[in-house]
Amino acid sequence: MDKKKLATILGYLGLIPFFSLTLIFFISNFNNYVIDVYLFYGNIILAFICGSQWSKILNSNILDNKNLLLTLSVCIPVFSFILDFFSNQDIKIAIHIILFFVINLIDKKIFLNLIIFGI
Repeated sequence: MDKKKLATILGYLGLIPFFSLTLIFFISNFNNYVIDVYLFYGNIILAFICGSQWSKILNSNILDNKNLLLTLSVCIPVFSFILDFFSNQDIKIAIHIILFFVINLIDKKIFLNLIIFGI
């Protein structure tokens, strides 16, 4: 099996928990529990995205604030997991939205540098 097909299959398999938890949320009486599981799965995705940015950050020679981006890519998932134990669901959801937005901004900065400078 080629790498592109494998990546596509794994990507679609990664959607199964999101779709199933969303479906369970709407048809069950365990909404609070489902939201907690959903947020925990979001923590795992957030940690994976942050970890995948390490190689991009380390291999790029043009980032002025490489240490800051590396620190953020470690602190964001750690903060998210700690937050999971000490806050209510509304705060968790709001913080998750902000953290995913910050990770998206970091990823765009790295991506733009890679395209502009061809690294």
